[in-house]
Amino acid sequence: MNKPSYLRDISVLALPPRVNASNIDEVVAAMGQLGARRVVLDLGATVGVDSTALGAIVKFYREQLDAGGELALARPSEGVRRVLKVTRLEEVLVTFPSVEAASAPGAVAS
Repeated sequence: MNKPSYLRDISVLALPPRVNASNIDEVVAAMGQLGARRVVLDLGATVGVDSTALGAIVKFYREQLDAGGELALARPSEGVRRVLKVTRLEEVLVTFPSVEAASAPGAVAS
């Protein structure tokens, strides 16, 4: 799992190529240690997610909102974008074409 990077007051966490039941504990631990009000999950290298991954991302999203924070997804692959559409999570989770766009001031309204 990659260590997070920081862009101003934003934590950016690059997720692995596949996020599923085999590595979800590591991903959840990394998300839990971010501690920033604004978080961007960089999905640029991620080609696959399963229901376990989606559940963890939604849970983290709720935790961010409950704490007054924000969560954005950056650079989702076509496969990940398709999963978000089929599950209708594209209506809940905000996606951006780049980390920079997701990190722009006011990009995500909390």
